[in-house]
Amino acid sequence: TIAAELEDSGAPRWPGDSLPVSFVGDGARLVGVTRDGRFGVWDAGTGRRIDAFGSTRRMAFAASPDGSLVAEGSDHSVTCWDVATRRQIARWTPHRTFVWRIALSPNRQRIVSVGV
Repeated sequence: TIAAELEDSGAPRWPGDSLPVSFVGDGARLVGVTRDGRFGVWDAGTGRRIDAFGSTRRMAFAASPDGSLVAEGSDHSVTCWDVATRRQIARWTPHRTFVWRIALSPNRQRIVSVGV
């Protein structure tokens, strides 16, 4: 299965949690978190990793439905990345400590983060 191939090709095993990965765009690609903590982009058909980018410490992540944006939560900050250019496009610090969950609205206009 793709999940097994992704696990073997650098995606982490998360104790007590599911593999943080999402189908993006037309479903031909997956975006998730690599073993070293960066964002990974995989071919959904083969499970082969296409690219990796971003920082190395993240607690939460979400991908926009069209696959063009990913957001990460690490420590007390939220960072947004453009998947096509692999560039950071926004960053802010809405929480005092960890960001546990992130969600992007379907129209990419809002991000919700949950933290303490």
